[in-house]
Amino acid sequence: MVILGLNFGHDASVVVLRSGRPAAFVLRERHDRIRHAMGLGARHIDRALAAAGVAFHDVDAVAITSTQGKELALFHEGRAALRPGRISGHAAPGAFEQELAAHGKGVASFLGGNLRYYLDNGLTHYRHYLPEYLADPAAIAWHGWLNQFSVVSPWTAEPGLGDLPGLDVRARLRGEEPIGFHYPAVFTFDGVERPAYLLDHHHCHAASSYYQSPHARAVILTHDGYTRPWEDNAGLIFAGLDGWLRALTPHHLYIGPLYDAVGERLNLGQATAAGKLMGLAAWGRPRFHDTRFVGNWPDFVHRFPDAADYREAWWRHCLAGTEDLGRETGAVGDPDRITDPVNADIAASTQALTEDTMVAAAHAARRMMAANGTPLEALCLSGGTALNCPANTAVAQGSGFAHTFVEPACDDGGLGLGAALLVYHGILEMPWSAAAGLGPSPYQGPPPEPARREAALAPLTAEAGYTVHRGDAALEAAVAVLAGGGVVAWYEGASEMGPRALGHRSLLADPRAAGNWPRVNRIKGREGWRPLAPMVLAGAADTWFAGCPLPAPYMLFTGRVIDGPALPAITHIDGTARVQTVADDSPEAFATVLRRFADCTGVPVLLNTSLNGPGEPIVERPEEAVAFFRAGEEVDGLWLDGVFVRPQRGR
Repeated sequence: MVILGLNFGHDASVVVLRSGRPAAFVLRERHDRIRHAMGLGARHIDRALAAAGVAFHDVDAVAITSTQGKELALFHEGRAALRPGRISGHAAPGAFEQELAAHGKGVASFLGGNLRYYLDNGLTHYRHYLPEYLADPAAIAWHGWLNQFSVVSPWTAEPGLGDLPGLDVRARLRGEEPIGFHYPAVFTFDGVERPAYLLDHHHCHAASSYYQSPHARAVILTHDGYTRPWEDNAGLIFAGLDGWLRALTPHHLYIGPLYDAVGERLNLGQATAAGKLMGLAAWGRPRFHDTRFVGNWPDFVHRFPDAADYREAWWRHCLAGTEDLGRETGAVGDPDRITDPVNADIAASTQALTEDTMVAAAHAARRMMAANGTPLEALCLSGGTALNCPANTAVAQGSGFAHTFVEPACDDGGLGLGAALLVYHGILEMPWSAAAGLGPSPYQGPPPEPARREAALAPLTAEAGYTVHRGDAALEAAVAVLAGGGVVAWYEGASEMGPRALGHRSLLADPRAAGNWPRVNRIKGREGWRPLAPMVLAGAADTWFAGCPLPAPYMLFTGRVIDGPALPAITHIDGTARVQTVADDSPEAFATVLRRFADCTGVPVLLNTSLNGPGEPIVERPEEAVAFFRAGEEVDGLWLDGVFVRPQRGR
């Protein structure tokens, strides 16, 4: 069975799922070179189908999702169309469809979205995500999105986090109180109709994490930056029970949008704010952390009855603390003083609040399951908040769960895969077993063609000033450069799912050389204070890192560096690092180089960061890797799928 998964929201993606496993993953931003790109067109579907080796007529069903409240932008190329409705091949009506019929309502009244409003009213980041709208609005066919997946809300209670264990969710656990999260549609491509399903954003996040996890029975907690936490669109708590995904309750957390807002007010950008804030927090102390803010929306309303906006209340609390310390509030958000305590302490306080909130939410979910007679020992996290590595580590250590799993594309880029998995297992009821889970391998992008690699290399092999190595000589040359303190642009095979470079689109460097921290940040055009991450052989990880779940193959947990002076290029100011473990027997070329680097130096660790310049998506194609290499005067070598190129300095 072949499922086509389409995420039209930001970080838009197309996924082909074949027999329950990903056969192709196309993240629009990588191919169109637009960070966090929204909307999809026929060319993106073509690319994914070709990479999977299937045609659209081979597709059995189409899974469709989007960012909350954002209508679908389908580039109108005369080849694709979408409409609500049923055709032969659809599964039996779901709960939402049944509710509509019972109340005599049509789906049209529930279709909407605010993306065009934002585009027309100058929200610059959305205009960046969808530049086609300003270039040629007529080129886009708009399809309304489902802003509500239940006619009569099943969420009759709005519990604070401490009240969650008192909720009676036994009927939902047994599947006796189903909640609607999909609606049937018809997707037409090149004249071929296929049954499709419009799917809830957070249900797709939950499916992405649960069905890729090794846990048959688990709690799933999803959360992201949605700004209205009194709705269920801020995230939900689910239970995964032997392949069945049960929605239990919204958690009403507000920490995701609060975190984003603090990053933006510190002038760390919009799309980049959260990632930078996480790195900045290590430079400060959590002087303004206040447990009154630990909780969810109902908790906030109870504790701060006169405050309308949780983000403003927290920001004013931090500014008041800054003034009490006699600091100059005019320096808040000053990029030239960003690591000074006046800014770093706000970041550290916000990070501490995030960690305590996520631990409290996970702990409450665990207690709720036990109180309802279904104790579970595994936790799956998803949504953009799950990219916060220190918070993930705090949850793993402090929530009481024995196991914590986060999938590599836990951000919205993974929604295409989550949608496909949800249709395959949750709607079409194809069997799933944790023992035969996906793994999951993060390397699901379209593999580059050898001919394209050679074409990209041609300018280097034709010019004087470059030395080209092939075969085992290429590996030895790469190891020699890295062991000599160098920096190598690394391009290998299919690209990674998710926003973290995991060895296929990476900059690698010697972590023993302290100068490689500022050097790599210069190469990437990043602020010099931002940290860089390590990859480490899994068998030696506990010798070099402590305090985080191991193995950690997706760079989603933070550990303490045991011997920071030995690894200065990857040891952050607080003595921690965001760890990626590499299987000792991995066949990947970067893993072979890591093993040989360990043999040569006695250190089984390399610095690993993403292969991209400032404001750019991670490199996707060979020619982009070559362009990056040629532009980087401080880059000492380029690995391009088995070929290693070194510049002769002074070229």
